[in-house]
Amino acid sequence: MPDGANGVARYYDVNTRTFLARGEGGADGIIHRAVWAEGVRDRSSAFHFVHELILEQIAALGSSRARVLDLGCGVGASLLYLLGRCDGEGFGITLSGEQYELARKHGGAEWLRGDFCRDPLPPEVDLAYGIESFVHASDARAFFRNVSGALRPRGRLVLVDDFLVGDGTKTPVHDFAWG
Repeated sequence: MPDGANGVARYYDVNTRTFLARGEGGADGIIHRAVWAEGVRDRSSAFHFVHELILEQIAALGSSRARVLDLGCGVGASLLYLLGRCDGEGFGITLSGEQYELARKHGGAEWLRGDFCRDPLPPEVDLAYGIESFVHASDARAFFRNVSGALRPRGRLVLVDDFLVGDGTKTPVHDFAWG
């Protein structure tokens, strides 16, 4: 792995258990932030807000059994949540050896340890998504090239992250267009 990827892997190797023990979503294995979007009324819904948006995208595929790839899967909680609510086959990739081992203990999907910018990804994926992981991509062009090679024609990529826009301000999640 390149130095940047090694640094990210070390960060999560050292901190994952603390996030799970002390983070707001840790009891459910959720490491990403809660999203208190319009209409969200409780903590559980805030942690699953982006999951529900991704489920809408999976449903829109019209596939009888979607192949779903979590780019930066952490300990696997998001992917397992999605697979528990749709008929699909799941794959998750993480840089962190610690997260990889914790995800493997859950089962329920195929877990990979590697760099989503450079390492082989499962082929013929209907939907790939990253929740707060694209920010860790060492090379955006390599990321998009690698992910596009894994997606089926007409497959979808969903990125949920912080992005700077024209004037450098952050755009709230409800301003993004889906589809």
